[in-house]
Amino acid sequence: MSKKKRFGVSQALTRGLSETIHVVENNTGMFRNVVLPLSRIELDPDNPRKMAITLEDVINGISKNDPQLERKQGELEKLRELANTIEASGVINPIVVYKMGEVYRIVAGERRSLASLLAGKQEIEARIYKEKPKGFELKLVQWFENTAREDLTLDERIGNIRDIMQEYKKQNGVAALSATLLKNI
Repeated sequence: MSKKKRFGVSQALTRGLSETIHVVENNTGMFRNVVLPLSRIELDPDNPRKMAITLEDVINGISKNDPQLERKQGELEKLRELANTIEASGVINPIVVYKMGEVYRIVAGERRSLASLLAGKQEIEARIYKEKPKGFELKLVQWFENTAREDLTLDERIGNIRDIMQEYKKQNGVAALSATLLKNI
C-alpha cells in the first residue's frame, strides 16, 4: 500500500491567490475594497499630515528620552480615543492604500491604522488603488481626507494647498495661478 503524498501551500501563495480572487471579484474601477493585515501596511513618509508619533512608537512605546516626548504623548492619547471607538464600532471608513512590493503604503488613514493597532486589531478594511495615485490625484485624495480634520495646523493646510497646486501645474502646464483657478480645482 503506497502512502499519499501531501503538499502544502505556502502562506505567500495563499495570500497571492486570495488577492487575485479579490481583484477578479472587485475589478470594476481604479480601486477595490479588501481587508488587509495591519502587519502589511506601511505609513507614507510623504504624508502631508506631519505626525510626530511613528509606527514604532505605537508598537514599542515612546522612549522617555525622545525629544518629542510631550507631542507624541498627546498624539498617542488622541489615538487611544480613536482606538476606543474602533474597539466599539470598528473602522467606519476604510483606509486608502496602494501596493508597493509586498506591503501596502497608506495614502489616507494613518490615524485609523495606528489606532487599530492600539485597539489590538490584526486587520483593517482598505481601499486599494491598482497603482500609486499620480501627483495631483494623490494630493487631492490626501487633501479631502485631511480637510475634515479639525486639528490640522495652518502650516499643514497651506502645505496641502501648495502641493496640490504644484502637482496641478505639472499635470496641466499652467503657468499662472489665480484665485479662480484655485477655486475651480
